[in-house]
Amino acid sequence: MSGPLKWQPDFGGNPASQSMIKQLQGVVSAAAIVAAGLPISAGSFVIGTWDFNSYDGNSSTGNLLTTDGNGLLDPIGNGALSFGPGSGSSDSGADNTALNIFAPAGTGAGNSVGADFGISTLGFHQIQIAFDFDHPPVSDQPFYFLLSTDNGTTWSTPTALNPSGDGSWTNNVLVDLTAESGAGNNFNLRFQFLGSLSTDAVVDTVGLQLDMVQVTGEPSPVPEPTAVIMSLGLLGLAGARRWLKRN
Repeated sequence: MSGPLKWQPDFGGNPASQSMIKQLQGVVSAAAIVAAGLPISAGSFVIGTWDFNSYDGNSSTGNLLTTDGNGLLDPIGNGALSFGPGSGSSDSGADNTALNIFAPAGTGAGNSVGADFGISTLGFHQIQIAFDFDHPPVSDQPFYFLLSTDNGTTWSTPTALNPSGDGSWTNNVLVDLTAESGAGNNFNLRFQFLGSLSTDAVVDTVGLQLDMVQVTGEPSPVPEPTAVIMSLGLLGLAGARRWLKRN
């Protein structure tokens, strides 16, 4: 493949035309994105990271809070969340815990399971989301990535997370939102990893593992003081002219 590959959501005015677009050359799969080695933009700051580690040396215990920043994480639908070893992900933590998304026993076909992430990007633009995932071969649940810039009122068309095929982790997947103005300076940016059961769920069958979910961005530019002063001066001049005309 020639050149990097990244995902760029398209939020057109018509919700029916909203779709997650995988751009540039090459095979359009998460594995290809990783193979391209696309880095997070230079000059970016970490807004929030979920590494799911409890830092107690035990990978079966974890943490749903962000290790930096202020983010929220909730299960979706009939899904349940648990923790397990993240061996193979890019997490360098001593206990390397991953988030497991699975369907409890008795969950019927057609029901949704997943995890919903929310974070504020106020003060930042050029937003990017990176994550590691593992889609176990025993799982028959297709999983998708979705994004919302209006706190869940509308969502991008689901983009499939293509598994490696051998049960290994796919790391450093990058969702590029730098061209999406609605992603930056947003108090309620949300994204989901969502699965739909094609058959009745088996007890504790893990549908998807996640690790190192990270949101980054660049500080929003601050207007130059001279530009602000000039704007105020022009407003004052306009006001003076209106006063003279009235008098």
